[in-house]
Amino acid sequence: MNLRALLFATFTVVFAVASSAQTGSCPKKQAKFVPERLTMHSKLPCSGTSISVGGVTLASSGAACPLLATHTMDHEIEVDSIHNTMIEVTGQSATTIYHFECDQDWLLIIPWGSSCQLARTVVGPALVRYRTIPCATVITP
Repeated sequence: MNLRALLFATFTVVFAVASSAQTGSCPKKQAKFVPERLTMHSKLPCSGTSISVGGVTLASSGAACPLLATHTMDHEIEVDSIHNTMIEVTGQSATTIYHFECDQDWLLIIPWGSSCQLARTVVGPALVRYRTIPCATVITP
């Protein structure tokens, strides 16, 4: 047997033993549920108006408008487990980002404060949906 064949046989045995050892291991992971939530970020001050004529003052209050809001749908995250379980991907859920702006309100020709208006909606990053399965289960695509 020449040296090249001996090296090839040695590497084949080493990789076969290493891969067989890995197939028996279980990642011990589980899926943890994260509920749907709506989170407001920063404040955009929408100013009010005050008009004084003689001794009479007319005023409209301003509003605090969120600069943006993030709507995160139900999803799961991967966490460690004490059981012999692993996670399987079952789908995706979407995140939506809402951008707001102040819109000027008018009383005839007089500026009468501002109101908060939805400017645009953007689809955010996708979140992975998982489920926890026992390690003995065979996953088929």
